[in-house]
Amino acid sequence: LEMAVFGEERNPRVVHQDDVEDAGLGGTGVGALFEDVGVRRLHDLHGTTSTAMPVLYREIAVLDDPFRRRAFRTALIAEWVQVDAPGGLKFFLGQGPDASQRRQFLEEWLAVDPRAAVDALLAGSPGWEAMARDGLPEIARRVPSRVPDIASRLPKSDSYWDTKVREAFAILAEGGLSSARGAAEGVSGANRDQALAGVAQAWAKSDLKGAISWVKTLPEGTDRDELIRAALLGGATVDPAAALELAGTVPSGGRHAYANSTTGARVLVEAAKADFDSAVAWLTAHPGRFGREDLMGLAQVVTERLNADATGFLTKHAEGGSLAAVG
Repeated sequence: LEMAVFGEERNPRVVHQDDVEDAGLGGTGVGALFEDVGVRRLHDLHGTTSTAMPVLYREIAVLDDPFRRRAFRTALIAEWVQVDAPGGLKFFLGQGPDASQRRQFLEEWLAVDPRAAVDALLAGSPGWEAMARDGLPEIARRVPSRVPDIASRLPKSDSYWDTKVREAFAILAEGGLSSARGAAEGVSGANRDQALAGVAQAWAKSDLKGAISWVKTLPEGTDRDELIRAALLGGATVDPAAALELAGTVPSGGRHAYANSTTGARVLVEAAKADFDSAVAWLTAHPGRFGREDLMGLAQVVTERLNADATGFLTKHAEGGSLAAVG
């Protein structure tokens, strides 16, 4: 359930029910928000015009109750999109708001007027790149035709772990493989490989070998090994054993001091989440195929299962002869 607050109901995508419940307002919902003395005082004092929005933001930021602060800020961001989206964009690209607030603002605007939101974002205000990258998967859902252009404009991410471009193109590929493949092949610049990787990852969920064959046809200069790894990640979510079997067809890769960065570890992470028992069965049947760094890909799921029932987990794998594979 979602509700509009801070004024008349212009758009139902304003406050999420879980935010209201977290704020301690429970079933009273909108009524309680309107009746909150602090919020009514802020509106009486500052109004709800475009010039009032930054003032209300700062006033909400100093509320003592973190749950109410979260709920009222969520409502304010959604209302800001209705009152003055361009002005709100300028504010949220500035100093003060954090990444999660910027993402929420963009997602709210994309829900109301996706083309206007993307046009404003690409106008080039300082800081647009980080907001665009963070919001690219949602842009892929709302205005997929704009994703290739944005990906071509964005600089290479500073983070080794950033996969937003890949995620966006995986979403495009899930909606239409042929068009997404053409779009990814047309991307220029630093994010081209990530775009191609997103297509490979999505494609592999239905045809792992077909995705790998496509990757091998891509021109020189493409990081084919990394694209095959992306295909293996996609394949591991539906057929862990098949992906694990092919993990050795590309170099191990990995980065020093970066956990779960080898090919084997990355595939194991996805395989274990999809079907832990199948992944362990494959490892047990193929001892020595994966090294120590590769096996770290099991660490999170193993830890969760040990925390839930250590005795049962250890007994099961000891009796099944798979303890070495998970240890």
